[in-house]
Amino acid sequence: MSRSFDLLHEAMQVARKCTTGRSVAPRPGTGEKDAFAREDRAAGKRQETLLEAFAREAGVWHDQADREIENCLGPAFEGGETKAYFDEANCLAVKLITPSYYAQPLWNLERIVLQNRYFPDSPLKLVGFGRTADDWGCGPMFVLEVEQPLVKIERSATADEIDAYMSGLGCRPFRPKTWLSAGGEAVITDLNPENAVIDQLGNIRVIDADLRLNVPRLGFGGQATGI
Repeated sequence: MSRSFDLLHEAMQVARKCTTGRSVAPRPGTGEKDAFAREDRAAGKRQETLLEAFAREAGVWHDQADREIENCLGPAFEGGETKAYFDEANCLAVKLITPSYYAQPLWNLERIVLQNRYFPDSPLKLVGFGRTADDWGCGPMFVLEVEQPLVKIERSATADEIDAYMSGLGCRPFRPKTWLSAGGEAVITDLNPENAVIDQLGNIRVIDADLRLNVPRLGFGGQATGI
């Protein structure tokens, strides 16, 4: 078993020590959705504390992760929840993933597993944890550090190409830009032309997407319980 697989597996085990139940969907009009969100954020903060201790002990913690990478690779390309750096020499994209879209680090770790399961030609490798020197001006932010093979992009994929590609994987559309995986295990969203691209060989590559376990808490009718 490789160290990278160990790190992901062990980190998920740590995060699971402090999580919230996801087996019940919020009832409309009851305020449960907001209550669940507060619980999720509180659990996320506790997970960050546990994961920081784990990462420091494992030697994979970086106090100013963004500054450290910028000193080597230059400025980041910033997305909604990700700072991406390009290591041309080693053909890698180095990404710092924040909890902006995921209240709990565990969900970001699950996202890595799902990315590698459904889009294995653009896998993510967990290599560390840390905090940013600043999180877009609001203070340090907890991050996961991942690496991904660098794709030589020819162009963005069109909506029709994305639809055909996802259908070919056995996924079915649920709502605009939202797909359910074959079997309904995962919800896959954010498949816009910046995240699904055509490489120089003419293949579609999903280099970034929002992937979540289709647990009842999401309200999409899923029955997944965990990875």
